[in-house]
Amino acid sequence: MYLIQNLQILKNIYTLKKKDSDSRLHICAVMISYDIVPHILPIGLRKKLSFVYHYRIAHIAILVLAILAIPLALTNNYFMADQFSRFYGRLYAPIVVAPFILAVLGFRTGQPIVLMGMVAGALSVFAWRKWIYPLLGTTDGLFPCMLVNGLVILAVHYLWLHQKRLKEANHNLLNK
Repeated sequence: MYLIQNLQILKNIYTLKKKDSDSRLHICAVMISYDIVPHILPIGLRKKLSFVYHYRIAHIAILVLAILAIPLALTNNYFMADQFSRFYGRLYAPIVVAPFILAVLGFRTGQPIVLMGMVAGALSVFAWRKWIYPLLGTTDGLFPCMLVNGLVILAVHYLWLHQKRLKEANHNLLNK
């Protein structure tokens, strides 16, 4: 009886772990389908994307992600998986946390501006590892890189939109 209960507990833990990895694959596929692919396509094709195309792109993305994830999960030495998890952990917070905090606080801006901030956060992580780490000897550039991400989003939002408003105002003055 004791062995059967332990096997049932192990089965439940395995099922939960499988559902977690499955949901992460689905999240990545939907993110690729709705957030990344439409910005890569030309503007004429962006407007023609229907829900069916997003659904197909998500299916293709989940297939590619699963094909890439299975060999990673089945390797005997976990060196590659460990390196990937460190890379993911080093990049995730500086890229995602600042836009999330700004969104929670009610700051609304466009997708291109947020993507510029995310790219700035990722580049600041790489710059931290290349130039700041040898000087200070600290590997934790989490907060400064998040700060760079948030400041770039705020600066581009206010400067770029202000510049657009000035151009529109000047254009309207010239047309009168």
